[in-house]
Amino acid sequence: MITEEQELDDLSLRDHNADEPNRLFNSEFYPHMTSLYNFAYRLSLNEDDAHDLLQETYEKALKSFRSYQANTHAKAWLFRIMKNSFINGYRRRSLSLKRWNLMKPNRGSCQKNNVFTKHQTCAMRFSEKCWAMK
Repeated sequence: MITEEQELDDLSLRDHNADEPNRLFNSEFYPHMTSLYNFAYRLSLNEDDAHDLLQETYEKALKSFRSYQANTHAKAWLFRIMKNSFINGYRRRSLSLKRWNLMKPNRGSCQKNNVFTKHQTCAMRFSEKCWAMK
């Protein structure tokens, strides 16, 4: 027969084991936050973008924490995640700018040749307004 004390001990062991990954994550990764922020700022040259990059890095680290081996190079792992996140974001932004430049007509040639229909001109103005709001 199980006593109340044994049940409480069993529950506290379960809670203790559930907190273990959180404690490991905090002890391994949070000491590197300042150096990661400095690296993010050097990459982005903007405080807000550096904070976003830092948050994205810790979010990705938390998601893939199961693949991390304890007591290895946590700092190097975090720096690699941050660098890859920055590169992927840079590629995404540059691709969207390329698409925008392909969609954006040369105004002088369009006005001279009347190449665009009314619908295309309206769509261009709308996309320009949306772009200006970003």
